[in-house]
Amino acid sequence: MSRDYDRDDRDERDDRDRDDDRPRRRDDRDDGPDDVIAAAKRKVKAPAICLLIVGVVYLLAVLVSVVISLVTFDSQMEQAMAQQKARPQANAQAAQASEQMMKDMKPAIQVMTVVIAAVFALLAALIIFGASKMLSLSSRGWGMAACIIAFVPLSCYIWLFGLAFGIWGLVVLNNPEVRRGFDLNRKGRSAEPDEYDRRDRDDRRD
Repeated sequence: MSRDYDRDDRDERDDRDRDDDRPRRRDDRDDGPDDVIAAAKRKVKAPAICLLIVGVVYLLAVLVSVVISLVTFDSQMEQAMAQQKARPQANAQAAQASEQMMKDMKPAIQVMTVVIAAVFALLAALIIFGASKMLSLSSRGWGMAACIIAFVPLSCYIWLFGLAFGIWGLVVLNNPEVRRGFDLNRKGRSAEPDEYDRRDRDDRRD
């Protein structure tokens, strides 16, 4: 009787050991709010940092470009007037009229240059702001806005990087686990996984 009991006890322990060795199913994993938020932050970290870098480079490129344009504006205008005078068909009266027109247009061109640079700088700043919100899981909407603004070719040298990182960021932000992480971090309350599974199914159906 004692040996039968010992055998049953060993069999029970072996069954528990086999259960412990099996991979944990999705339903068995710890799915607490802190774990969901931490997992979402890990997923958004790389694209958010890449977007931050793109935004900073865009901003620096815009500032450098506008400074160079304003500093070299006079020399560029003088060069254009010299080329106008050097044309064989140009007479003195036409050259003088062209020179006067360029001088009259100088303030308008400078103002237009500053306005365009300000718009581009604002877009670059919005990319930086949205990427920071994405990195901290503060606002999914601002994160998506940063990704979309990154599609705008603010600088031809790094536009392809902005496009690639923007697409990457949108894919990550539409991940159901990331969306749940944003919701938990923003509202500070638990949310049922079934709710997000249902939303994911509805999005796929649409």
